[in-house]
Amino acid sequence: MSRRVTLNLGFQGHLEPVTVVIPDDEPTPWLFGERFQIVGKPTPRVDGALRVTGAARYTYDISMPGMLYGAILRSPIPHARIKSVDLSSARRLGGVRAAIRMDDTVVRFAGQEVAAVAAIDYETALDALGLIKVEYEPLPFVAELDAAMKPGAPPVFESGSNVQRPTVNEHGDVTRGIAEAAAVHEAVYLTPVQTHVSLEVHGSVARWDGDELTVWSSSQGIFTVRDDLAVYFNLPHSKVRVVCEYLGGGFGSKFGAKPETVIAARLARQANAPVKVMCTREGEHLATGNRPDAIQKVRLGAGHDGKLTVLELVQHGSGGIGSGSGSAGPFLSLYHCPNLRTEETNVFMNTGPSSPMRAPGWPQGCFALELAMDELARKLALDRLEFRRLNNPNPVRALEFDIGAELYRMEGKERRAQIHGSVKTRNRRRLRGLACARSVGSASPRDRPSRRPRRGSDGHPGHRHRHANDPRDGRGGGAGRRTLAHRLPSRRHALSIFGSLGRKHDHAVHHAGGSPGRGAS
Repeated sequence: MSRRVTLNLGFQGHLEPVTVVIPDDEPTPWLFGERFQIVGKPTPRVDGALRVTGAARYTYDISMPGMLYGAILRSPIPHARIKSVDLSSARRLGGVRAAIRMDDTVVRFAGQEVAAVAAIDYETALDALGLIKVEYEPLPFVAELDAAMKPGAPPVFESGSNVQRPTVNEHGDVTRGIAEAAAVHEAVYLTPVQTHVSLEVHGSVARWDGDELTVWSSSQGIFTVRDDLAVYFNLPHSKVRVVCEYLGGGFGSKFGAKPETVIAARLARQANAPVKVMCTREGEHLATGNRPDAIQKVRLGAGHDGKLTVLELVQHGSGGIGSGSGSAGPFLSLYHCPNLRTEETNVFMNTGPSSPMRAPGWPQGCFALELAMDELARKLALDRLEFRRLNNPNPVRALEFDIGAELYRMEGKERRAQIHGSVKTRNRRRLRGLACARSVGSASPRDRPSRRPRRGSDGHPGHRHRHANDPRDGRGGGAGRRTLAHRLPSRRHALSIFGSLGRKHDHAVHHAGGSPGRGAS
């Protein structure tokens, strides 16, 4: 059975009655403006006191009788064939209860897991790592994006070129859009690799009870960890239990059974005892994931009326041995443009794999697109906020523009100063910023679909190298939940070198925080 209900649907200032049919087993949606006893009211966090007093138990805090401590031996070089691994001396060390080598015969980045041990304490485990003898046959490697794209660059994988087939989205005619433009801005925007620095490092405690595996894991996705472990150890899902009482941050990097989790389970099975394996901070930066870098060549054009006539992105980026470096999301969805083309190309390098990091691909894309919009607005002598209004007539977006302008008082004298990028105060010059973003949850038909995660080809045990756009990043694909004009910190975020400011074309290179390349280590 179902019932017919009339609801006021829409958004603030734009509501209209709409009759909908609701199944009897579903609740009636909340009405706009409805007041609640709990929702929208300050409510103490149930776990607040436990967290601030230190009583909350994180994976790092797990301890149990007979528990051993694991440590991981990582490759010191970025590309090599492993000719042999001798664990005998490590196994003879007093206090060592288990020692294993990884299944890989080739390492493809500095920091890749090669072997691991479990001992009665962490210091003994570290001593044991020093006794492991590994014979490497070094291979050519590449750890800079520009170098990885050159013809004849050392291949990261034996299967072929480091430069993958591009993903292209387009509609209209870019050439026609350029011809119709009264002004064109053309620039290159560079964003560097960023690595996660969660308060709690990656790690797990594993315990076997017969053929049943229990894992305490610092993870954002206990079910993805369960699923990966079930596959790796060929167990029914009912035989794997994953526990995470409290999580010390993840931001997209803690989904699935990463190598340290599989290593803990392997060591625990060999030692017949619980084993804790927590990454070092160095290991975090080398091997647990990163936000890919990007080189983004952007071209925008608009007519005298301020309407965009062309929007073009040609992007190359690297997730190391992983993928998912695309940044076209904002270009495909923030503004209306009749002639649009985006081309995204992933490039492999001998560096650690990518993983989701808060709105995968969007920070890189927004950095390039929003700076380009500012530059084009200046060339057209248009207010930057008004320029964005002209190119996104969505009524919800218009309301958010109004809210942002009001919140940050971008009117009158301060609004005019905003066009030039700064406002003088008594002691310093305050830089002001304006940018747009959106939540992918409100996707438009033109948005590209999320890319599917795939298994990496480097042979990591139980480790999936997921695209940075993996939808399992629970914080969503949008770079922000609201679209507001916002302040930037007073220090400069981008260094810009401008070329000609002619009527038609100008060229610029913009850097965000440094070089897009990464060292081999």
